[in-house]
Amino acid sequence: MMLLWQRYKPHVLLAHEALFRRLKKRYRTNDILQSNYWRYKVGYEGELKVDYQLSLFPNENFHHIPSVRLKIDNHYFQIDSLIITPKVIFILEIKNIKGTLEYSSHYGQLIQTTTDKETGYHNPLSQVNIQKHRLSNWLKQFNFDIPIEPFIVSTNQSAVIRNIHNDDAFQHRFISLARLLDKLNDIYNSFPKKILSKKDINMMIGKLNKNNEAHISNLIEQYQIKEHHLVIGIPCPKCETPLLWRMGKNYCKFCQSHFRNQYVQTIYDYFLLHERYITNEQCRHFLQLPTPDITYKVLHKMNLQIIGKNKGRKYLSPEIHDFPQNAEPFHQKISIFDR
Repeated sequence: MMLLWQRYKPHVLLAHEALFRRLKKRYRTNDILQSNYWRYKVGYEGELKVDYQLSLFPNENFHHIPSVRLKIDNHYFQIDSLIITPKVIFILEIKNIKGTLEYSSHYGQLIQTTTDKETGYHNPLSQVNIQKHRLSNWLKQFNFDIPIEPFIVSTNQSAVIRNIHNDDAFQHRFISLARLLDKLNDIYNSFPKKILSKKDINMMIGKLNKNNEAHISNLIEQYQIKEHHLVIGIPCPKCETPLLWRMGKNYCKFCQSHFRNQYVQTIYDYFLLHERYITNEQCRHFLQLPTPDITYKVLHKMNLQIIGKNKGRKYLSPEIHDFPQNAEPFHQKISIFDR
């Protein structure tokens, strides 16, 4: 069985979910905000489809590393899925796009047509070839020299793919999810000899993990969010009224509900939207807690990494993969968007 690494939601998707939880209702229907959220969510869902398909691949020589972001020549490049084998490395650029997808080699453009609009995308072949070039240069820093085969994977089963000018490169590189495993197997078997030993592969994976840098988005700046746009304190999960603190629990005076540990997700949301650390004073203001002592107990229970002492104490954000993966955002008519 292929050796798989777990994929986690990217920071930008987690941050959008946090922003929906923090925004007041009337601001959540912003078209740009909702459109961007669905774009990231649908993209992530497409990546999960590839992960599942790869989990069915019966070859233990294949090592799948999802969401790789590396730096070369002071520039970052992102790879949706990287598959390392003893003979060849595969790059997978994942597209979860619906509708009719037409590739024009004359214009170097992928055109998506749906019932209500037509959208043009940058040449996906150029995109994966740039990734291939950058990855090759990055690997050479560590004396790795191995063939790299890049592919674009269409994960939307309803998509209709058309190669308008019968471009050979597009025909070879742009594949449906259903063809993925057969394609990987055929390419792998076309290489006659193994280049990387198990030790080499482990060393390469170690270098990739060490240098993999997740992108940290700043949605407050991107959307020009002001304090008056945001909910004060901890919103009630049932009615979104700010919760009160009573006898060690969060209490909603509107719907009379009681909650334990509701503050945890709110602190995570602070890390996702504001800063990578929080002080007692910042936390007390953000959660609207009554005293520094209660705030200290709340932060202490989360077992966050701490730097500094006394008033200079800062509680650090966890790594991206340690954030809850199933915390749902509050939505307002979000289903009207065509996914």
